[in-house]
Amino acid sequence: MLLQDKVVLVTGVGPGLGRSLCRAAAAEGAAVLAVARTTPVLDAVVEEIRAAGGTASAVAGDVTSRADCERIAGAAQREYGRLDGIVNSAFSVGALGAFPDIDLDDWRQALEVNLFGALQLLQCALPLLERDGGGAVVSVNTMSSLGPMKGQGAYGASKAALEFAMRQLAVDLGSRGIRCNT
Repeated sequence: MLLQDKVVLVTGVGPGLGRSLCRAAAAEGAAVLAVARTTPVLDAVVEEIRAAGGTASAVAGDVTSRADCERIAGAAQREYGRLDGIVNSAFSVGALGAFPDIDLDDWRQALEVNLFGALQLLQCALPLLERDGGGAVVSVNTMSSLGPMKGQGAYGASKAALEFAMRQLAVDLGSRGIRCNT
C-alpha cells in the first residue's frame, strides 16, 4: 500500500491510461480525485474504484481553464482536506501532419493542454501540496519528446517542453518538498 492515506489527483481520465492510473493509485491505497472534461467516464471510473473498496471522487474540468484549475484544487481541499500528488495525464495531440500544411494554432492547442495546463493546475494546487510538507507531481510523457516523429510536431514539441518544465520545477520546488518527474 505505497499510497496509503495519500490523496492523488489524476487529470485526463478517459477509458485508457487515465483510468488505469486512477485504478492503480487506488489499489495502492490512495484516495483518488479523477479529472476530465466530461463526466460519463469519470463516473464509471469512480464507481469501479469504489466497488473495489477504494476511495474516489470526480470533478469535471479543463486544465486549460484557470477557473477550472482553481475549482479542481478546491475540490481536493473540500473532498479530502489535502493533496499529496498530481498525475498530469491530460493531453492533446494537436494536428497531425507535415509542418508546411499545419495551422500553428494546432501547435498552440497542444502546448496549452500538454504544457500550460499541467503548469496551471500545479500552480493552483501548490498551496495544498506545500501545506502538508510537499508531495509529488508526475507528468505523463512520450518518446515523441525525445525525437521527431513524422507528422507529430505539435505533440512532440509540447511534450519536450513539458519534459524540460518538470526538470526546472524539480529544481524550483524541491526545496519545498515537492518532487517533479516526467
